[in-house]
Amino acid sequence: MAIPPSLGNLNNLFNLFLYENQLSGSVPEEIGYLWSLTELALSTNFLNGSIPASLGNLNNLSLLSLYENHLSGSIPPEIGDLTNAKVFYAFSNELFGPIPAEIGKMKSLQNLSLNTNNLFGLIPKTIGNLTEFKLLDLYANQLSGPIPSEWGTLKKLNDLLLSYNQLSGPIPSELGKLKKLSDLLLFYNQLSGPIPSELGKLQKHNDLGLSNNQLSGPIPSELGNLKNLNYLELDSNQLAGCILAELGYLSLHSNNLSGLISNELGNLKKLNHLGLSNNQLSGPIPSQLGILKNLNYLALSNNQLSGPIPSVLWNLKNLNHLALSNNQLCGPIPSELGNLINLNALALSNLTGPIPSSFGNLRNLQGLFLSDNNLTTEGIPLFICNLTSLVWLDLAGNNLKGEIPQCLGSISGLLVLRMSDNNLSAEIPLSICNLTSLRRLVLARNNLMGEIPQCIGNMSGRLWNLDMQHNYLSGTLPITFNNGCALQLFNLNGNELEGRIPQSLANCTDLLFLNLGDNRLKDTFPTWLGTLQSLVVLRLRLNNNLNGEIPLTVCSLENLRILDLSRNNLKGAIPQCLGNMLRLEVLDMQHNNLSGTFKSTFSIGNCYFTSFNLYGNKLEGRIPRSLANCQRLEVVDLGDNLLNDTFPMWLAPSVKFAIQQIAWTHPNFKVHQELVFQASNHRPCFQCIYGRVTCIMGDLIALRVLNLSHNELQGHIPPSLGNLPLVESLDLSSNHLEGEIPEQLTSLTFLQFLNLSHNQLHGCIPTGPQFATFENNSYIGNDGLCGFPVSEGCGRSWLPETNDPMHVLDQDSNSTFLSEFDWKAVLMGYACGLSIGFSIAYFMLSSRNPNWLSRISEELENRIIMRRRKKQRGRQRHNRR
Repeated sequence: MAIPPSLGNLNNLFNLFLYENQLSGSVPEEIGYLWSLTELALSTNFLNGSIPASLGNLNNLSLLSLYENHLSGSIPPEIGDLTNAKVFYAFSNELFGPIPAEIGKMKSLQNLSLNTNNLFGLIPKTIGNLTEFKLLDLYANQLSGPIPSEWGTLKKLNDLLLSYNQLSGPIPSELGKLKKLSDLLLFYNQLSGPIPSELGKLQKHNDLGLSNNQLSGPIPSELGNLKNLNYLELDSNQLAGCILAELGYLSLHSNNLSGLISNELGNLKKLNHLGLSNNQLSGPIPSQLGILKNLNYLALSNNQLSGPIPSVLWNLKNLNHLALSNNQLCGPIPSELGNLINLNALALSNLTGPIPSSFGNLRNLQGLFLSDNNLTTEGIPLFICNLTSLVWLDLAGNNLKGEIPQCLGSISGLLVLRMSDNNLSAEIPLSICNLTSLRRLVLARNNLMGEIPQCIGNMSGRLWNLDMQHNYLSGTLPITFNNGCALQLFNLNGNELEGRIPQSLANCTDLLFLNLGDNRLKDTFPTWLGTLQSLVVLRLRLNNNLNGEIPLTVCSLENLRILDLSRNNLKGAIPQCLGNMLRLEVLDMQHNNLSGTFKSTFSIGNCYFTSFNLYGNKLEGRIPRSLANCQRLEVVDLGDNLLNDTFPMWLAPSVKFAIQQIAWTHPNFKVHQELVFQASNHRPCFQCIYGRVTCIMGDLIALRVLNLSHNELQGHIPPSLGNLPLVESLDLSSNHLEGEIPEQLTSLTFLQFLNLSHNQLHGCIPTGPQFATFENNSYIGNDGLCGFPVSEGCGRSWLPETNDPMHVLDQDSNSTFLSEFDWKAVLMGYACGLSIGFSIAYFMLSSRNPNWLSRISEELENRIIMRRRKKQRGRQRHNRR
């Protein structure tokens, strides 16, 4: 039912209360004709449309309540004409646009609440004119800019609520003048700088929430003067310093707190919540915490705390949340923890011994997190099945052996079951299918065997994550995944599964990660996979019986970032439409039987490849020139194919770009980095790569491995190689290089591996610190070389017949690197190729070990998963108010 416009005829109406009546439609303009109206309450209805500007005519109005509707549009500036209004509530609507500066004319206004709208822009400084203000609530909008320092004049302000906006800049020290301020909530903004010490003057302060900003510096000691403060939240900033001494509610998660936990915490008799996780606190857990009888929440996870768990914690009978995981605590899991019968969450790690049987008393426990301990329990203790309130059971990363208990199926409310990285064996019990509420089932990296229960497919309507990778599971995949399948991650990589990929997986339209690699599946490439539009990662590698052609439907996977079909028996042409997959970063189809030419076109600005691997196929023709538009490329591997092309000097711009990215992304990268260039070939071949190579090596100052072995290179070794000071491995063997070894190579002080064998080099082997370490096999097959280690001495009979023997080298050094190499007809091999790689690795890599190529995609997959989990955690909004 709508509000009738005829109400505007009631000229003598003083109060109009229509709240909570399920009214719909818009607010009639005619309401603005009720000149005598003092109170207008239309809240908690279904009203839509904009706020009528005519409401500005109601000069006698003291209360305007429009909250919890569907009002949209901007706040009309005419609202500023309500100079007698004391209360204006319009929260929980769909208002957008800036807050009008005219609100500063509402001299009588005491309470203003506009939270949970879509307001944006700067907060008007004119609000500082409203000296009668008691409540200012602009929570959960999109307001930006600084908090106005002019607000220091709001002497009567009690509550300032600005959380969940995009406010930036410092917290004004002028807020310390607001002597009546009791609640200051500024969390989830972009505020920076220190916490003003002036806030310590707010003696009536009860709640101070500054979490999830960019605040830095020490926590002001003045905050310890706030005797009435019972809620302090400073999580997720960059704060440091000592912990405050006198508080009722203390939450300092995710800061830079260091040192010992203050013994003075034992003086906080009213403390019921202590959250210090994700800091750098060290030393023992202070025994004084055992004095805090009212404590019901204690979170100290992710610090550097050491020593045993103090026995005084058993005194905290009201404790319902105890999190001590990811520290350096030692000793066994105390059995006395089983006496804390009010616990609903318990998190421990790095401890030893068995899981105490007393834990069977924790009947209220909802979350049991015991991952990454050194448990000596032979199997999963049966008393865990008595904890029927559990919703999260995490036993991953222990030494648990034996079977998964059948009785786990009786914990009907379980949402997450995580038992990966153990030594569990035997079959997966059928009773697991009784867990009809389960969202995540993670049994990866165990010794489980036998068939996967077919009934798990029936759980897919609720199950999000199913991860059983790296076990010994056999038989076929679950056949039935019903309509409404909720799976997002399905990982059975590294088992012994056979048969076909079930077509019912097409019902899992929310699937993001599908990894069925390294099994024994026998199937053609499933055309129906193209229906899984949400897929981000698709891995079907190492299924040696996966055959047939790659269907065009794979190109409909518009969100795909990793496509790994390597080491199968796929044949036919590579779909040209792959060039239209704008989000694809890793393409790995190495070791198949793919043939034809690669015709895909990659457009500049729309190609995000980091790894492009088609090694070991039967591809012909030329390397696609449009690869030069893929400016994030780190690996290009087209080796062991039948390509017929000149050296791809057009790759140079993208190569240089990748190197700039590496240098910029990790300016302080402390882990060993390796940049690899590889264009080697080990098989005799017909006409393949020929011509001359562009000047790209001189720019690769981070180059560590250079392998150009087994090609048809001619000419001299460029002296410019001496400009690459970080090179550790240099392999130019099995070519037709001639001339002397440049003296400039002695400047390569990091060189550990050198292979110049089987060329036509002559002259003296240079002497230098690194050259003294190389043996004869580095030079074998060069009859004209002399000097250590080939011979004891070295004459001058090797000098070329020219008036200036250095002329050739000087000439070469002025030419572009590798253009001195005359890339003639053939790079040896019946199936030859080219492999150019540029990547960062964590370990020293051999130029003969291709495993580093696959690490790029694996690390990318991990980054995608972690970003997604972080994003999901970020959506769990702070619900304090």
